[in-house]
Amino acid sequence: MANDQTSEPDGVPRFQTAIPHDVPRVDIAQASGRIEEHRWSNVELIPRDITRHIFPSALGGILSTFALTLVPEFDNVVRNGAEALAPKKRFVILNFK
Repeated sequence: MANDQTSEPDGVPRFQTAIPHDVPRVDIAQASGRIEEHRWSNVELIPRDITRHIFPSALGGILSTFALTLVPEFDNVVRNGAEALAPKKRFVILNFK
């Protein structure tokens, strides 16, 4: 999940806040190491079930990669996320289907 983007000097967009969900504990440890190594202050790891997440309001965008379609409560998660988006912002779902 992410709030508003800014651009780095090289023109690559950078999310102000990224919140990954449903990540295995091993990956969380690895991600924590990368966050620390790169000194990223815009990433917050939340090891929780996305179906129980309360989305903050006025999100600048949501990106889901290869996992959300496996959630039985897919429709509710998408609805809740879409309702939390700021006007004209996007909810992107990357999947193999």
